[in-house]
Amino acid sequence: MNALWEGRIELDELAAKMRHDGKTEYAQLLEDEAHKLGMVLLQIEGILQDAPEQQATAPGTL
Repeated sequence: MNALWEGRIELDELAAKMRHDGKTEYAQLLEDEAHKLGMVLLQIEGILQDAPEQQATAPGTL
């Protein structure tokens, strides 16, 4: 999971470099993708945190 978050940070860093170089269109695309990736990662983390609770309360797991 950490590697995915690091990838998101790298997208942000690359976007900042492109923005600095005047390539604002590409920078915006990268920022948009980084944001989407971040949102998906937050959802995955939420699912992983809820998973043990769901298993403990699932029928037939007592």
